[in-house]
Amino acid sequence: PRQFHPPPPGPSILRFVDGHLFHGICHIIVLLNLISICLEPYFRGKESAGLFQMLDNVFLVWYSAELVLKAIYHQKWLFCGECSTVWWNWLDLGIVACGIVG
Repeated sequence: PRQFHPPPPGPSILRFVDGHLFHGICHIIVLLNLISICLEPYFRGKESAGLFQMLDNVFLVWYSAELVLKAIYHQKWLFCGECSTVWWNWLDLGIVACGIVG
């Protein structure tokens, strides 16, 4: 049976963070990040090091913004709930935190 889930407690203007378009954009960003990581070893050199550092920063800003938007929209439910759902959010938080600290 289908379970009823109340809407997230955050501002309704942020509903798009649960939409297919936003999820699709997130998947594309992850794919681009993966491609960047895979290509980086083939472009060793001072001139390309700056490019890959800039790309890493752009991806980190995107992931941070994604997490903040989801946190504002879902509030405490972003990290509390069914393990099969929230563990991805905990993983995202850990990756973003490591990126910011590192």
